[in-house]
Amino acid sequence: MAVLTNWKAIFSADKAFMSCDSLSLESGITNATMFEVGVKKMLIQRARQVILLADHSKFDQIKSHSVATLLSISCIITDALLAEETFQRYRQAGINIIRAGENA
Repeated sequence: MAVLTNWKAIFSADKAFMSCDSLSLESGITNATMFEVGVKKMLIQRARQVILLADHSKFDQIKSHSVATLLSISCIITDALLAEETFQRYRQAGINIIRAGENA
């Protein structure tokens, strides 16, 4: 955490690409372990735009450690295997979501 505190003072980015262990409309972005949570929170705070990269298996899952709400990210990029119903639910919730192979 001491390293993260020092990075926060000097780190900023226009765009940050971030992965996750899981995400859901109810719980947002979550991780199975706490070791990456601090870094991910810092990225979200210090980047102007955060793009979440999550394959279809991560959706509607909840892990034990909270990272952030989905409203704190700019968009989600996922793979073409994400079910249409899930894709539409996230869109209807106001989430900017892009499936690979589709026009944005």
